[in-house]
Formats: sequence, structure tokens, C-alpha cells
Amino acid sequence: MAVALLAAASLAFEVLLMRLFSILQWHHFAYMIISLALLGYGTSGTLMAFFAGGLLRRFERAWTLLAMGFGLSMPLVFLLAEQLPFNPLELLWDPWQWLWLATVYLLLMVPFLLVALLIGISFARYGNRIGAIYGADLLGAGVGALAVVALLYWLFPRQLLPLLAVVALGGASLGAWAMHRPRLALGAGVVALLFLGIVQQGVPLSPNPFKPLQQQLQVMGTRVLGEYSSPLAKLTMVESEQVPLRYILGLSLNTPQSPPEQLGLFADGDAMMAITRFEGDPKSLTFLAWTPEAAAWELLPGKPRVLVLGAGTGMPVLRALHLGAGEIHAVEVNGQVVELMRGPYAAYSGDLYQSPEVRVVTAEARRYARTSDTVFDLVELPLLDAFNAASAGLYAVSESYVYTVEALREYLRRLAPGGLLSVTRWVRLPPRERIKLFAMAVEALQQEGVAEPGRHLLWIRGWNTATLLVRLTPFSSVEVERVARFARSRSFDLAWAPGLSQSQVNRYNRLPQPWFYTAASSILGKERDAFFRDYRFHVEPATDDRPYFYRFFRWNLLPEMVRMRMQGSTFLQETGYLVLVITLLQALLLAGLLLLVPLRLQRRFRQGEPLPGWRQHGYFFFVGLGFMFIEVIAIQLFIRYLSHPVYAVAVVLSAFLVFAGLGAWVSLKVKKRNRRRVAGLAVIVAGLLVVSYPALLHQLIATTHGWPDALRILASLLFIAPLAFAMGFPFTLGLSEVSDRGRLHIPWAWAVNGFASVLGTTLATLAAIHLGLQLVLWLAAAFYLLAWSCWPAVSPKRARGG
Repeated sequence: MAVALLAAASLAFEVLLMRLFSILQWHHFAYMIISLALLGYGTSGTLMAFFAGGLLRRFERAWTLLAMGFGLSMPLVFLLAEQLPFNPLELLWDPWQWLWLATVYLLLMVPFLLVALLIGISFARYGNRIGAIYGADLLGAGVGALAVVALLYWLFPRQLLPLLAVVALGGASLGAWAMHRPRLALGAGVVALLFLGIVQQGVPLSPNPFKPLQQQLQVMGTRVLGEYSSPLAKLTMVESEQVPLRYILGLSLNTPQSPPEQLGLFADGDAMMAITRFEGDPKSLTFLAWTPEAAAWELLPGKPRVLVLGAGTGMPVLRALHLGAGEIHAVEVNGQVVELMRGPYAAYSGDLYQSPEVRVVTAEARRYARTSDTVFDLVELPLLDAFNAASAGLYAVSESYVYTVEALREYLRRLAPGGLLSVTRWVRLPPRERIKLFAMAVEALQQEGVAEPGRHLLWIRGWNTATLLVRLTPFSSVEVERVARFARSRSFDLAWAPGLSQSQVNRYNRLPQPWFYTAASSILGKERDAFFRDYRFHVEPATDDRPYFYRFFRWNLLPEMVRMRMQGSTFLQETGYLVLVITLLQALLLAGLLLLVPLRLQRRFRQGEPLPGWRQHGYFFFVGLGFMFIEVIAIQLFIRYLSHPVYAVAVVLSAFLVFAGLGAWVSLKVKKRNRRRVAGLAVIVAGLLVVSYPALLHQLIATTHGWPDALRILASLLFIAPLAFAMGFPFTLGLSEVSDRGRLHIPWAWAVNGFASVLGTTLATLAAIHLGLQLVLWLAAAFYLLAWSCWPAVSPKRARGG
């Protein structure tokens, strides 16, 4: 029970760190969190090789102190890491940021190191009960990963951190009591009670000062009205009395009406959604017709049926009501936003989400578009993310299945004859995401059988946002003129339209060159491939296999970025990608220093003992690399199915821990003469499942897309089970094979496997960005085959020679 509690706290801490990073920075950094956790586990094996004897001689005291240290270290190292001046925005400007990132990495590794060392000495001390300890470890970890997601509905992340310390310290007390150490048990229990007293208040959080919420709080008269927690986001509602909020994206400077005052709702302190004070008459909100999104309404029939994919706090819904929609399906992924609009802020918003024309649905945008059997005159994807994060490239490694070619095709299939798809994004200079979106729309239309996609696209650009209109039927010259007249009256520019010439663009919001029109012409012409190849940013269409819509970095851009860094420019920054690369480099360095170098030095003090050969190193290296490639890509694939990274991480980690652990436990019963044969069979089964995983997942999505969240989580666990079970065999079988070849063989196997695992978490993400998810899974299958070809079936004598 004590081991289960500690393992649960460990995995819950891993998932919680992703939520905390989302709140403090701009990204969940899932690849880095998994990597540092594995580095802690791997380093524990190295420490075991050096200090196992002393720890086992004082086992009860060492076990309890390690458990208490783990519980205390979770909040303490987080608070220390929070005080470091790490800011991903400054990576190119300030070389010290590289050191701060590495320091954060090492600090947050400490709790995982302590709990892994504790479990390791438990295995060594109770060798006759390894199965029970291993089972408790895996079951506790699996439950912890899922439990923390459920707890986020009731507690804020800042409150969960001391609560996890209470769970760990409770495990320490329970373990000490079981080992008949009442004083240690009492001490751990008292400390647990002290931490329980601060759960309500939680630990202080210090978000990046450049996040939108932190900037807004600097405005005089701003006050926080309420905070709300869920696994999807921490929501913060603010009011600014002295300087009222008036946040209308892309609003024309020609607007005849000043917007009413608003409240601001921030998700994880990032993108703000505005709740507009609404008195119940949508016709009075004239300003809503003066944004680029309103252009679509020039081409719609009377009383159109509208689908809003990302309703947020209702701005697109208000616009639809103002412009005469007869029926509105408002889809919002975060049910808590809907509850706020229907509950405490219903009166302020004029009971918008209770309007008879509005049907509010809590669902992920793409999932609703796929499952709905209704057709619409307008499908709208409004702009919800923050400009400053987008402009600095902080979303570069974030998977987004809402913006892919396949997603656009699903939205187009929801259109009635003559219906429009409207997608609004920020105008970033130099242009990148708007161009990528245009290229995706062209590709989606061509895959839908449209021979001349240029006749099916209209592109309206304002001063800071642009809207792309897509239709399965061509736009007529009359319709183009109608939209052009709309744009002229609001000082918007047409960036692309059928029959538009270069002399007709770039008139109001002047750019040095007509970049958007030139890009559109190139993408629609024969020089498309050359344009993609030569353009300074990566603007090729995002797909379900490469769902990185926000990735624009190209290596030939790096010298220019470095030259401009002293000017303080963020125009060319793609920070998220650079953080990923730096994390890979530091993981390579730190894993080598903490896992491989100490064991190599140990060899000097253990003369005469056989050193493992290259086959053993190769086997455990490729097993670790293959396992992590599959686990990381599985997380990215299941984001599409489960709609959010936190859900995907919790479910995938839980499934792999439990079912791979079950496979490892079964493998212990395999006889020595059959180990290589069973390992080969497991590799073949895992390889066949891995390469067919995207196709199988597609079938799962098609079959279960209408299921509620709880059933889809259960389906995910069962779907992962066969693959994870097969993947549990190779490592344990290999470890059993080398266990009787000298004292250095198991620490080396553990260290090499840990090194590969730490490397694999970040490398898999980087490979997926460049090669695609499917190809990375093929690589993972190849790694397992290479591992099997390196099966360490060699004698100690030969190992010494190797």
C-alpha cells in the first residue's frame, strides 16, 4: 500500500507538472516532463550501483527518509524552479536562459530520482516479493495518472501540489509503520498533517510576466472576479473598472459604434475571451458587422443556420444573432466556460446561451463536425488563441487537430449547398500562418475534387486579423464585388479573390509588398512546390500525420534570427521549436553525465569484473528508444481522440504502465531457454500493431465518436492494452538474461535503457515534426527489430572481451 501511494503521487506529479507549465508559461512541455522523470528513474539505477549496500544495511531508515524526501521535494523543488528567471521568449537574446532551462530540468528531476531509488531498494530488499511490489508500483502509478485529472475538477493545480505531498508523506508513514518504525511513522505523519493545512491555500504561482493575464493585471483598476479549475484550463475572470475592456478582434477603425464594456476570461492566463455586456437586443450591436468575419454574411441567405466551432464566451454567437442567424449551434470544448455563461455571468451577457436561436454543445470542434448530421449555411472557426504567444512561436510544437487538411475537409462536408467555411487567424509579419492556412484550404478543396480551387476562395485582411472564406461551389463575379464593397467600406483589403489583380490589393493596411496575394498566386500556380521550398518559413499544409499547424521554423532562418536578436525582435522567433531542440541537447548531455559516465568510472574501481559488450548495450538502447517513440507518438495520436493533451497524457501513461507492467510480470515466468524466442514473438506482435496503429485508431474514432468521455477513456485503455502488454516483454526478458553475468551488467542495462528513454521522449517529438507520426512509428518498430538482433546471449568471457 505504501509503494502504491508513492507511485500514485509520482505519476500524478508528472501529469500535474504539465498543467503547471501551461499556467506559468505557454505550453505543457509534455516531452520535457516525461524526459526529466525518466532521467530521475535512470539516475536512481546509477546510484544503486554505487550505494545499494549502504542503503540496504539501513533499509528501514533509508526507505522512510527517501519517501519523506520525495514528498517534501515535490512542492519545494517546484518553488525553487519557479524562482529561476527562465523565460522561453528570451532564449535567443540571453545565453543564460539555456542554463536556467537546464537547472529547471535538473531540479524537477529530483522527486522522481528519490521515489525511483526507494522502489529500487524495495526490490533489492524484498526479492521474494518483487511481484507484489512491482504490481503495487504499476497499479498505483496508473491510478495516480487518472486520479489527478479527476481532482482538477475540484482543486486548482496550486492546491494539488501540497496534496500530493500529503499522499507521499502518508505513504512514508504507512511504510514506516509496516516496518515497525513507529517514530519514523509518527514523524512522517506529522509533516503530512502540516502540508494538509496548506492545501486550501496552495503554493504560490508566478506566471511569466509577459502572459496576457499578467499584462492585464498591470492596468489600473483591474481586479479578479473569480477563478475556476478544470483539467482543460485554469479560468480567471477579470474586470477593469477604470479602463474598461473593449476587446474586439480585427475591429475596423471605421466602425461607427464604440463597443460596450466587457469582462475578460483568461484560460491559463493566456488567450483572453471577452464577455460583452448585452442588454438583449442583438441589433443594437452594430460594431459586430465591422470585423473581417462579417464578410461571410454578404453571401448568406436570410435566416441562415450557423455552426460556431469554438464559441468561447459568445462573441461569434452575438455576431451571428446581430446579422440575422435563424439557428446557431455554438460548440465549446470547455464545459466550464459554458457553465459560467449560463450561471454567474448569465445576466451580464444577456442570457446569451439561453437564447431560443442558440443551441450550446460542449464538445471538441472537430468531433462535433464529424458526428453531427446537420448541414449549415456557415461553419465558422473564430480566433481564440493569444497573439503574443503565436507571434513568438510558442505553440510551435503543440499538436492541433483542429487546423489540418483533413479537419478542413470535415468542416466542408458539414456545409449545405452554397454554404461557407470561415476561418479567422492573426496577421503575423512576415506572413506565415495565414499562408499555411491558405495552402491547407487549397489542398482540402483539391482532395474534395475541386479542379480550380482559386475560384472557391476569398481572403479578407484587416489590420491585425484576416478571414479566409472557402466554398465547394465557385464564387461569382457578383459575389466577389459584394465582398469587395464590404471590404472597402471598412478599410479592409482583399488578399485573394477570383479575378483579383495585384493592383487591387494592399490598399488600406499597407505592407511593404503584397505578400499574401503573391503567396496565394504561387500556391495556386505551377510553382507551388518551389514556393514551399524557397519560402523563409515552413508553410506546407498541416495534416493529421503532421498536426503542427503552428510550426514555421526552418533551419536556414536561424542565422537571421541570431543577427536580429540584439534588436529585441520577435518577428522571426519560433521559440517553441528552439526549446524542443535545446531540451534534446541538454537531455543528451545530462543523461550521459548522470547515467553512463559514473558507471564507466566505476569500472576503474572494480577491476576483473566483466564489462557488458556492445550487444547488450545495443539491445537495451534500442528497446528504450523504441518504447519511448511509441509512447510519445501514442500521446500525440490520442490527443485527437480525447481532445486535450492532459487527458491523452494521463490515459496513455496509465495504460502503458499497467499493461506493459503486466506483460513484464508475465515474462518473468518464461524459462531461460525460451527467452529469446518469446522476445522475438513480442517484437513481431508489437511491430505489427505499431505500424497499423494510425489506421486502427481511425477506425476506433469512426466507431466510437459519439461516446461520452468516460467510455472513450475506457476504450482508449483497452485499445492500448495489447500493444503495451507486448512491449512489456523485451526489457524484462533481456534483464533476466544478463542478470547472472556480473554485478555491472544490470546497472549498465538500466543506465543504457534510461539514457535511450530520456533521449527518446524529445527525439520522438522532433522526428514527428519533420517525418510525420506514421514514419516515427515505423522507426519504433525498426528499433525493436534491431534490439532483437542484438539479443545479449553471450558468455561472460566474450562480454569481457567486448
